[in-house]
Amino acid sequence: MKGIISVDGGGTKSEILVVTSDGNVVYRSLVPSSNPNDIGMDIAFYNLNAGLKDALTFSSSNGIEIVSIFLGIAGIEFGNSISVLKEKLINSLEYKNIYVDGDLASVVELGLGELDSGLVIISGTGFNMALKDNDKITNIGGWGYMPDDYLSGFDLGRDALIYASRAINKVGEDTILVDLFEKELGNTLWYSMADIYKGGVTRVASFSRLVMEGYRSSDKVCSKIVNNRVDYLTSVIEKIMSNLNEKNIVLFGGVFEHNKEIVDRISNNLGSEYKISITTKKTVYGAVKVAFKYSKLTLNDDFESNFLESYNEVSK
Repeated sequence: MKGIISVDGGGTKSEILVVTSDGNVVYRSLVPSSNPNDIGMDIAFYNLNAGLKDALTFSSSNGIEIVSIFLGIAGIEFGNSISVLKEKLINSLEYKNIYVDGDLASVVELGLGELDSGLVIISGTGFNMALKDNDKITNIGGWGYMPDDYLSGFDLGRDALIYASRAINKVGEDTILVDLFEKELGNTLWYSMADIYKGGVTRVASFSRLVMEGYRSSDKVCSKIVNNRVDYLTSVIEKIMSNLNEKNIVLFGGVFEHNKEIVDRISNNLGSEYKISITTKKTVYGAVKVAFKYSKLTLNDDFESNFLESYNEVSK
């Protein structure tokens, strides 16, 4: 039996699958973050290398010939990071058919497929966008959590910290965020800041939930945070898609999946000319599809249904 290994590497966790040529997921594991911008290349390599070794060992023990390995990694696009990670993995694993790209490669494959044009947007811990115009893919965003000031979990969480701290210091508007932070942290925000800094990007992104809780409670500050973020993003979307005949937008990530209010405001701002959809498919399936493209294996008609059924089983 032939198969592939795919990796969906993010800022919070990295998911590794072994998938056979008929679409069955026979192995799944989770390893920590593999975003080199957040944790450095050495730790990213360590996490991925350990996970891939286990996946290869499983495959060998179960008679599965791995034809290709594809890694779609968030934050890997800068400098020579792709080639560095690929070389380190090839040398360590003693396996040559390894392909590395940014996580957008998986998302574009999953979201737009054979469409001639469109935009994919990822909003989770971080943020990224890719514009497809015929065969040309343009990355918009993906600079990392500091310059990418659009609409990520980190952006919302950082806004929550900014406005709550201003309210505490009596230099900003009163907001429910102060109480929500104390409830979340079990202490005052001031007392908890050292632990928040230690938690890094992921910890800050987790506070996006507080913004949305305040938004649903009609808190003026939380409403301002969300509305300003969404309105700016939609102005960017209009600008970059102005010359496209087909205005397809596919949304990925927890910020969209869990917050219908955000998606509704994007849709209302843009109007009916734009065809907006949220995919519930896991981005790791996009990585699987890319891995099979590299493998040159022919996929049967039941591949996707087999994948979904078996993935749900191994994910329990």
